[in-house]
Amino acid sequence: MRAPILVWQTVVLVAAGLLTACDTSEAGNEPFCAVVMRARLAGTWYVAVGNIRVIPRYGESLGTAIVPPCEGEGGSRFEAFSIRGVRPGVAFASPNLEDMVFIAQGTRADVAWLRALQQEPACRERDEPVALSGPWLGILGPHQRTEDDLVPPYTLSMRVDEASARRYERTFLTIHVGPELGMPLDREDVRDVLQHGGKVSVTAACRDHAFWAEKIDAIPPG
Repeated sequence: MRAPILVWQTVVLVAAGLLTACDTSEAGNEPFCAVVMRARLAGTWYVAVGNIRVIPRYGESLGTAIVPPCEGEGGSRFEAFSIRGVRPGVAFASPNLEDMVFIAQGTRADVAWLRALQQEPACRERDEPVALSGPWLGILGPHQRTEDDLVPPYTLSMRVDEASARRYERTFLTIHVGPELGMPLDREDVRDVLQHGGKVSVTAACRDHAFWAEKIDAIPPG
């Protein structure tokens, strides 16, 4: 399966480079490396949980979280923040890594607050027409493959910074684009606008609680 066309924000690029963390086990001094992101904060190990669809609300700064290098490679530091409504000893988050949160090692991941963050908001008919604006993340065609020709049908992924209904803001949404729209985005939009930090503006309707685009515009940066 090919990767989707992606114009990730810096936060996602950083995350991609930190998937391997290294730890020294209590049983000895040999480093243990695993394909999972682990960070140490105030003497406690935390494990990254991905698939975040609702960006958490941040509280106070908790200091610097450290992802150690693995076999001399990688490693990073980033500022950690509490998640509103969640005890800092249980989990933290960071605006540098918006698509994940970190839970204390050994803590249950099947909890209500985390499930809520991993649930993409459903489209509500009473909010129509739904106006959405924010950075695009990628386009997938049928069969979840890269959309090469940009001819619908396909799905557009975006991070919503502004919306006509506040419940959609600070979320990662999937927008369905049908063939009736023609070709709302072309390769010039991708090359000249979106890959240079531009955004997409979407007007959507709701079908079976999913977002279906009625209009899409590429917005140049600035």
